[in-house]
Amino acid sequence: MVMRRWDVYDWIFWICEGLLGLWILAKLLGFIQTPLLIELLPFLTLGFMAGNFYRKIITKLEHVEHELASLRQDISHHDQRIHALELNKTG
Repeated sequence: MVMRRWDVYDWIFWICEGLLGLWILAKLLGFIQTPLLIELLPFLTLGFMAGNFYRKIITKLEHVEHELASLRQDISHHDQRIHALELNKTG
């Protein structure tokens, strides 16, 4: 199994996940009894997590797009070589 390097988006995701988990635990245990403004913290955290997830998907799609372009060039190169070999064989 290949281990991949963690990027900043992985860290952001797990920090947000941890904060959300701690907030839920503290709320269930009764440690948090706050006004509505602080009650919106989980939604802000979920927003960061969703943005992070979106950014990771876009990054992966850009990588796939780059790899496809490279494959197209390789296929084109091989097509030209095969065509040249066919011309030499019949010529």
